Amino acid sequence: MDKYERAIDRWRNQSLLTEGDYANALAEFEILFSYHSGHLDNEGVTFSDTRDIFLEGTVSDYSGPVSTLREIWNYKRGCELLRNRLCEGRPMSVDLCCDLFETLAQGMEDAELERPLPDDKDRLRDVLEEVGAYTGDRILKAGTYLHAAINYLGTFGHYSACISRMLLNYYLMSRNHPPIVIYSFDGDIYRDCLTRFSELEELGPLYKFFQYETEKLWSKSEKMFENAV
Repeated sequence: MDKYERAIDRWRNQSLLTEGDYANALAEFEILFSYHSGHLDNEGVTFSDTRDIFLEGTVSDYSGPVSTLREIWNYKRGCELLRNRLCEGRPMSVDLCCDLFETLAQGMEDAELERPLPDDKDRLRDVLEEVGAYTGDRILKAGTYLHAAINYLGTFGHYSACISRMLLNYYLMSRNHPPIVIYSFDGDIYRDCLTRFSELEELGPLYKFFQYETEKLWSKSEKMFENAV
């Protein structure tokens, strides 16, 4: 059994029936994901601040911009939103994406500037319906396309990057595949893969990268936080 198969088995060996089950299974993951996803777009996001907000609801000895704390807090609320919708069995939809945008943009100064236009929503709907209708077993490959396409469309302005990462995990978990963390220290590789998709329509490099990130997070037996920041 290779690392990717072990990662799949580790996730599927859990009993995930209720929101409480998901909350327990994802407790460390959500902190790690939110830190790295936030740090990819904002270097002011730190692991310690993210952990404190998720676990304690506050931070100590903070001297940075309030907007960064609000961004982390919105990540926490976004994770809670998706967990709730996942347990309700909600399919991917434009409404789900818009709800996620409203959650992530709450209290942010640029929120009004990034709201999508009707034509943008139509293109997003096409992608969601295309991936949602997929019934094959290449789940990560389909999720990779979903992420790359949403990121490329840019429906929600600069929030599209974050939304595409969160929706990727929503899709993966809805298909009983482990969610992934795109580590911020792998950011250059990640951005290069996205560029190859947008400029050359090459999906393979991003798919292989996501497989690597899946293996790195889920195939190991130690705590997620160890050697992950």
